[in-house]
Amino acid sequence: MIGADQWSLHYKSIPEKLQRMYNDGYKLVILTNESNIERHKNKRQQAVDSKVGRLDNFIECVKAPIQVFIACGLGKGKDIPDDPYHKPNPGMWWLMAQHFNSGIEIDMDQ
Repeated sequence: MIGADQWSLHYKSIPEKLQRMYNDGYKLVILTNESNIERHKNKRQQAVDSKVGRLDNFIECVKAPIQVFIACGLGKGKDIPDDPYHKPNPGMWWLMAQHFNSGIEIDMDQ
């Protein structure tokens, strides 16, 4: 899907629920796989700008700060190692938790 405006909410209640969670003290984080950016070899920057634009527009819709991590992938092939940051691997989560959470320990019981 190319274009900053090429997105929609599946549920209209999402912005309100995320705003409520933020107001209740939760940190909002998006972890997203975007290995399809690799498909756009000649238009890679356009694909990246499109994705960032869609995320910016979503965050603007939610009206709450959201931290975003994007795994673009290492590509595919027999000599390419498994990407530790690409979901379902937990690399993006651990990166956020250990280096981009202002030293705040995450309460996994919540």
